[in-house]
Amino acid sequence: MVEGDSGNLVIGIQVYANTIEGCGGIADDGDFGPDTLKAVKCMQTRLGVTADGSVGPITWGTMQSDLSKTTTSGGWVYYGANPGTKEFRESTSTDVWDCFDPFNGTWVAM
Repeated sequence: MVEGDSGNLVIGIQVYANTIEGCGGIADDGDFGPDTLKAVKCMQTRLGVTADGSVGPITWGTMQSDLSKTTTSGGWVYYGANPGTKEFRESTSTDVWDCFDPFNGTWVAM
């Protein structure tokens, strides 16, 4: 994900960035604009990865390890930035990732 992208994954990034002290305060509108770019670079610095503003595999992996995790008997692992919130989920049997869309309350494939 880079500046100019939009959609549910961007919402997940924005929600996560808003939990990082000093990096948030951005709208979770799904548009990866200049404010999101600045927040992502700040977030990457705090996570100890290269602050290039691009959310690729290294940033996603670091975000995942920093998220709270809940495993269900249905074969899904839910990840959230704060306890009780779940922005992402992974199927343990198919390795499929979904992102929660807060606008319509549904899970969307990544």
